[in-house]
Amino acid sequence: AVINCTTMVDKKYRSHWVFYQMATDVFERLKAWGCEIVIGFPNKNAVDVLRNFFSWTIERTFVANLTCDQINKYLCNHNNESCLRLSVDDELYINWRLSKPECDYFYNGANILKYYDNDLELQYFDERSIKQLNSDKTYKIIVDKEMLDVAPYKLFDYNFGYKLINTNLNFCNVKKDLLMSDVF
Repeated sequence: AVINCTTMVDKKYRSHWVFYQMATDVFERLKAWGCEIVIGFPNKNAVDVLRNFFSWTIERTFVANLTCDQINKYLCNHNNESCLRLSVDDELYINWRLSKPECDYFYNGANILKYYDNDLELQYFDERSIKQLNSDKTYKIIVDKEMLDVAPYKLFDYNFGYKLINTNLNFCNVKKDLLMSDVF
């Protein structure tokens, strides 16, 4: 699996199919390399192109500011063996990932947090680390649209999507973490 990172096309070139050509080339290369799935967080400009031309599945997700109890409920929906999730076990990867310029990440060996616009973002967490959070605080996380009970805490829409390169793959659920989308 690979994570699709930010793809941008200057406004004056958007009507020339540059995005389409780049994506076609990337997906062909990924298939040749044996990649089975691409996941990402497409912006509103890319959603229709990815869905209509590249068979992406787009899930409506959003960022919400939640309490620890609400986050525990979210984790219950993503706590199974078939759930695809980010791994932070690779020390080389995590050192690179947390070296984003002008960002202060806090990593306690379990949770990865970051302050952004005076809010605390829970960039990465799991069932082991959730107990280490301060229960008096709220944290920004990505939430599946189906969690209607947290809709009042929604801050903004944040689409998640994926493309199956190996169409024989039975796709599972993905635990979406802000660390997946907070790219350089």
